[in-house]
Amino acid sequence: MAKPNKIYIDLDSLLDTRLGTLAKINDSLASDNFDTNYHFRERDSFKGISREEFKKAYAKRDEETLSLSRITNIFKFVIPKLIIPLIDKTRPNSYVEGLVLEINLYPYLLDDETKQEIHRAISVWIENLIPITLVTLSIEERTPEHCRDNYVAVIQYEHADWLNYHYNCSAWSSIGEMASKVVRLPKLPFFVPALLDGQDFNPEELNEEERKLGHPLKAYEFMVSLLVKLEFIDVEYFSIIVSNEN
Repeated sequence: MAKPNKIYIDLDSLLDTRLGTLAKINDSLASDNFDTNYHFRERDSFKGISREEFKKAYAKRDEETLSLSRITNIFKFVIPKLIIPLIDKTRPNSYVEGLVLEINLYPYLLDDETKQEIHRAISVWIENLIPITLVTLSIEERTPEHCRDNYVAVIQYEHADWLNYHYNCSAWSSIGEMASKVVRLPKLPFFVPALLDGQDFNPEELNEEERKLGHPLKAYEFMVSLLVKLEFIDVEYFSIIVSNEN
């Protein structure tokens, strides 16, 4: 079997579709929230709209949403932290032959012309360092087996739904029992935004070892580490580029 050689990233990580969703509802809603502590938020909670209303609008994001969204800072992470080390032949322990960036367009239904525009734009952003492929894979299709066999790293904005679908904690008495019977990915890094949204656990239920880790997200990483290697990174990477940044 061929070794995994792809970096997976979804379109919602490449484009700030959170602001795009707000702009689709109302331009001022997007601008008002961008003027707040947007790049350092702890939750996808925005002024002028309830969390439930935002979730419903975000679930209906479409091509219009994309047209109102702008590129994020994610390549400030992807290029130096992943692409450069993985194509460096002087680092045999990390070098990946034939490295490819795989962009998942799901849930968007795009025509061929739009797909080509996305391909061209992303090629420029990654400085043509590696080839790009576009796919449309649902949560159901992105099985743990698929991830294990194809990816060396995963970057995704929405991870809770994927975890809950493929590792349904309610079906098992414990994570330990589940880990003994499912396909685990403890060495495949899943880079996700450091947001408190979507973490399906009660901090009050953490055991002593988990509490010692301090921040709830560190505890959550520890709790699921038998199953997947979650790595929370700054939400700024998943947020729109500010024009006056150096």
